[in-house]
Amino acid sequence: MEIIRRKYKQIVLLIFFLNLGCSCHNNKKDFASLVNPFVGTIGTGKTFQGPVLPYGMIQPGPYMAYSEDQLSGTIFGFSQTHLSGMAGGGVGTAGDILFMPAIEKDSFINGFPSKFQHKNENASPGFYGVKLDSSNIKIEITATTRTGLYKFTFPQSTASGVFLKLENGMMKVNENEISGCNKNRVYFVASFSKPLKSYEIAENEQIIDNPDTVRNENIKAFFRFGPEETILMKIGISMVSIEGARNNLETEQPVWDFDLVRKNAVAAWNKELGKIEVEGGTETEQILFYTALYHSLIHPNIYMDADRKFRSSNGKVYTATDFDNYTNFSLWDTFRALHPLYTIINQKMTNQFIRTFLERYDHNGRMLIMEFDGVEGETPPMIATHSLSVLADAYVKGIRDYDVPKAYEAMKKLADDYIRPDKELYLNYGYIPADLKGQSVSQTLGIQLQRLVRHLAGF
Repeated sequence: MEIIRRKYKQIVLLIFFLNLGCSCHNNKKDFASLVNPFVGTIGTGKTFQGPVLPYGMIQPGPYMAYSEDQLSGTIFGFSQTHLSGMAGGGVGTAGDILFMPAIEKDSFINGFPSKFQHKNENASPGFYGVKLDSSNIKIEITATTRTGLYKFTFPQSTASGVFLKLENGMMKVNENEISGCNKNRVYFVASFSKPLKSYEIAENEQIIDNPDTVRNENIKAFFRFGPEETILMKIGISMVSIEGARNNLETEQPVWDFDLVRKNAVAAWNKELGKIEVEGGTETEQILFYTALYHSLIHPNIYMDADRKFRSSNGKVYTATDFDNYTNFSLWDTFRALHPLYTIINQKMTNQFIRTFLERYDHNGRMLIMEFDGVEGETPPMIATHSLSVLADAYVKGIRDYDVPKAYEAMKKLADDYIRPDKELYLNYGYIPADLKGQSVSQTLGIQLQRLVRHLAGF
């Protein structure tokens, strides 16, 4: 055990000197230019290629399916939230709040899926662009923390329009603004830069007569603008309310300026990526490094509005007074390397993550295990309780800007309550026998790790 303690002291010293190096990086270097968002998007990688800010709440991008040749695919529209790097994540979590620019030729009921070629795609931190084969429409997207900005460029002298698909939700049209929410209680407000000429709405595949507000499991709509060559659409989201989404939009995008939003997104990425400056190697090796770092900074995501209101995993709305609320903690995947990386390059963020853990303890009775989109079921999808590891690792490294006594209380409760059936087997045998419990090796290692980190942290 003394050897382990000495190793931890060496690690802490290494982190200290790395932090000294991180604090004097070159602010003028364009780190974002060394990122290729398409890495990991084909096959089983599922990384997200659309625009997103570091830890951003919104991830607007294509909801698509790749063709077998991997050189092309089909885009069904552009949805507002994605989970990067997880099964199905890069291609969209639900394809809901799905917008698609289109030139109406047939009924809008079937939507406007379009083939595209990867050679007609372009992506960089804070930007995504693509041209659709079927209509020749060009789509460009950029983003702020809680809002997205789309630029639709139509062929000249065509009747331009935008299609919307919304599942199990509500939608309201008010002059040039569309608002509503979906089945996952994601609220949105979208507005257009050009005046809306007319629109049609369908419920369960049936067109209805000129409503301004609809609630249904299956909502589709088509918005017409006339022969406009370029239309901007900005959209804000909130997990609290439509008013929250509108305030996010007004706070983060008060004017129509695509280039400014994109410029600010690049600056935000350069600030985060610049926390590590590497030297040497080939250009390809540097691109691989900064692309991997870029992917590591997409999740977890800020999960509160600009006015600091948030919906906790118990479904109730609170105001964050002394912390920033986050979600999308895939801790079974991330406790080993990602969160230790954060303790080196973003200690303030690590404190905010732990404060989020303790918020869940306050309002749900235990720290989270795995949480996505602000929700954690009664039975988490993976084994073990790795928020314990994240917390203890931070404590050992001197990251303690949170209520430490409460942290110990929350850790003990999670360890005692959640794994008690497996812990009894461990205490009886010193391990978990495979003939008595599935996933015995992982379960045993998980308990041993929990005991070790708690001991090393002095808990």
